[in-house]
Amino acid sequence: MLLVSARMQRQSRKLSSGMVFGFLVRIAYMEESRGDAPAKFVGRGMASRKDTAHRSVSSLLLASAPLLVALFLGLIHSMTKPSFPVPPSGSAVVITGSSTGIGRHSAAGLAAAGFLVFAGVRRVRDVETLVEAYPGRVFPLLLDVTDHDGGVMRAAEEVRETLEDMGGKVKLAGLVNNAGIGLAMPLELLPLSRLRQVMEVNVVGLLGVTQAFLPQLRRDQGRIINVGSAAGFTVPVTYGAYSSSKYALEAISDALRLELRPWRISVSLLEPGTIESEIRRKNVGDAAPFKNLTESQYVLYQQIFDTYEQRVDALERAAGSPQLTTDAILHALTSSTPQSRYVLGAYQGLSLWLLRHVVLPFVPDYLLDWGKMKMIDLAVRQEMKK
Repeated sequence: MLLVSARMQRQSRKLSSGMVFGFLVRIAYMEESRGDAPAKFVGRGMASRKDTAHRSVSSLLLASAPLLVALFLGLIHSMTKPSFPVPPSGSAVVITGSSTGIGRHSAAGLAAAGFLVFAGVRRVRDVETLVEAYPGRVFPLLLDVTDHDGGVMRAAEEVRETLEDMGGKVKLAGLVNNAGIGLAMPLELLPLSRLRQVMEVNVVGLLGVTQAFLPQLRRDQGRIINVGSAAGFTVPVTYGAYSSSKYALEAISDALRLELRPWRISVSLLEPGTIESEIRRKNVGDAAPFKNLTESQYVLYQQIFDTYEQRVDALERAAGSPQLTTDAILHALTSSTPQSRYVLGAYQGLSLWLLRHVVLPFVPDYLLDWGKMKMIDLAVRQEMKK
């Protein structure tokens, strides 16, 4: 506020100077109309100074306008940003997809931070080591996000009963929707059954889990954290199906945030770049999605397929630590003012914050497309040199 006030005072003084110049010029022209030659000379000089002063003020206003607008919006944001109840220590949280990667790391991190973690998995053995490492703090929760009427509803009931057995003192602080699958395949060759599978897990399953746990979250004033991806605001080459699911998650998160605001249930969306995870490694070697293509199909995108393994290796080498996502989840769960979006890490060395807020809004699509292909070529060449 002081900075804004000081700027306004300086501008006011400059505007006042312009008014003084205008007053003097008016007097000079009055003298000129009476035939006073010296006044005519002074009037012209003062008019020139007036124009220069006005141009300076205009230039200053134009140059400082973006900063003033940013300061004003920042002030409004700080004054109107909603706050949410902070969950008490020892609260519970449900995390889907806890077997590997981001989900497993966040389950361990939240357990270490004092949360009681219900780790959603499809096989109990997937989290046995976590249960041993954090006895009494990590509980395996059998949860297949695509089995809504059976597994998902049963898991929600199990969590509710477990919390009731604890005397109702432990509240459900949050639901972390992390379960997801990836897929890299040109859309022309993508079997529609695979597209349905991606959507069923990443979109329909996520919403089904959210619906199942919302009654408990509403009672306990819990929170929802959706793990999206940078692929939800920019499409990597051959990741059309995966990006479609993450773009859908952007809309779902926005809709939930609006709809659940009356109950003070915050909804946060994580948009990480490349993070150390098993999601890419599940689609290499014999499991690569293009292995079952016919020769005529393969040759259509041969350059992309031939360099697929190198591109995956390059992404893995540039991957950030899952600690980035764990820290963001912890903030979204415990802050009184959680962010609606957390843009995390980088993509092939480029800051995702710059990509999302500076590059994408102002760079034409054809240049972005060219840049994506060049970044792939560069990453592949660097990988092949190793």
